[in-house]
Amino acid sequence: YLFPLCKAKPPLPLAPPSAVRLAVEVALGLFLYDLFFTPVHWAMHNGPTWLKSIHVVHHEAKGTLSAGATVRHSLADGSLQVLVNIAVQFMSPWGAKHALSRFVHNLAVTWLLCESHSGYDLPFMSHRLFPGVIGGAPRHNDHHNRGNVFYQQFFVYLDDTVLAPRLNAAQ
Repeated sequence: YLFPLCKAKPPLPLAPPSAVRLAVEVALGLFLYDLFFTPVHWAMHNGPTWLKSIHVVHHEAKGTLSAGATVRHSLADGSLQVLVNIAVQFMSPWGAKHALSRFVHNLAVTWLLCESHSGYDLPFMSHRLFPGVIGGAPRHNDHHNRGNVFYQQFFVYLDDTVLAPRLNAAQ
């Protein structure tokens, strides 16, 4: 209720985005969300003690995750995810991200977060549809149980190319 007092909400665009613009803005938003959140998530595990202590609540769930693990965050932990999500909502090759692209992006982020915390490994899930691209529930479950692997929320490229070699070198 307070935000509109600080800044007027712009009117919604009448014209929908093209299919290409919608696809690019949503895909870019998911890519950037993962790119920006991964170092934050890594720092929550490997950074100063005060930062680790705010994230440990999320990792109290062990074994096969249930969907309830999705909302098991400290206020600071959840706020960092929301801030990263808000930041990427303003990035688009077209300047301002179209309202429909922002809406679809939020649906996709919510879907992927719930799916990765579901504990399921079903044939129609994202990590099965896009193997080697999306990590999904099996990787995130492994992250919750081991704590020192698979920091990416959705994709696998940073975990497999940057973070895994560092982990292997440290062992």
